[in-house]
Amino acid sequence: MSSPCKNQKHYQKYFPFFPMSLNHRAAQFAPFAALNGFAEAIAAKGIQYDLRPFLAEDQLFELNFKIKVLSQLEDKNQAIKINYFEEEDGKDKGKINELCEKISKIDFKRKRILLSNQTSIPFKNIIDIDFCK
Repeated sequence: MSSPCKNQKHYQKYFPFFPMSLNHRAAQFAPFAALNGFAEAIAAKGIQYDLRPFLAEDQLFELNFKIKVLSQLEDKNQAIKINYFEEEDGKDKGKINELCEKISKIDFKRKRILLSNQTSIPFKNIIDIDFCK
């Protein structure tokens, strides 16, 4: 007896192209960015902010006294250490920074301290001022 396979033609699969790799096949079903800027908005929500610190009345009095003393200093090369609140979009959230810089100008009309590195800090955002050591 002859085997049934000898008389039958073998079926061969015909591939006009090579099979797709697993990486390319998986990429077909990967999610797409349906909303432009959505990933950036989610990342921005994850940023940790500080809340604006509120100073007590005696702290405000001491801070005003320090600003007046600094405005009357004869040595304009004196560097100060200043802790201040940097607002995020004009809201009560942001971050607290500390700088050690020389004062360029104290502007009582605009209620700002201008530092030698071109930083302008409003009086309302200052937390503490001290001399650098």
